[in-house]
Amino acid sequence: MVITTFIFVMKMHLFCSTPKNPEWKIFRFEFKDFFLEIAREGVESPFTALHLGMIEIRLCTTKMDKPDVIEVWGTHRLSRILYAYIFTYETYDLIDFVEKCKEMKAEWERESINIQPQTLSATIKPRTLMSMNQIWKLNGNMIEIEKFQNVRYHYSNITIFYPIIDPSHKNTFIYQSKSMPEMVEYKTHSFEDFKKFIFELSLHTMKQI
Repeated sequence: MVITTFIFVMKMHLFCSTPKNPEWKIFRFEFKDFFLEIAREGVESPFTALHLGMIEIRLCTTKMDKPDVIEVWGTHRLSRILYAYIFTYETYDLIDFVEKCKEMKAEWERESINIQPQTLSATIKPRTLMSMNQIWKLNGNMIEIEKFQNVRYHYSNITIFYPIIDPSHKNTFIYQSKSMPEMVEYKTHSFEDFKKFIFELSLHTMKQI
């Protein structure tokens, strides 16, 4: 993963819920590099991260029981989904959050012009019974998955790819392709591997398509 000279760190504690888990929970949101890292309250290690160049913030018009609720949406062609609802009783904290998201997204759009995708190899495991580790390789304009029978295809073959916001599913993303039509959860070995994979696959698919 390429890290540019633009590095900003900011931590905030906000209420969060998702379409799958509607209960409001306090998570720690940390802006770091071009990621929004998310951790449980009181837990140091994040359980997931969103690429700030691939999301946008919208005002929520459906959850009227809380003040100033915002929505986090994916903007990448593979992740046009509603990730989460966020709110806080501290209005200025929410304003700071929205402003930083917009600021870092704009910075990414400027920086990404000069960033070239890198070759990456990662150990990834499906979250299914009796599953085994797989080696996923990002190289040139192709993705290769080494398992019982190796699979290799162009990035345009990928149909769905996005991280999961769920502390019980750490370092996990949803993935689907025309060659692998079943929508499956996959888990990386570590959080750093997770960020690298999210970064590079997002960059590869953005540059190639």
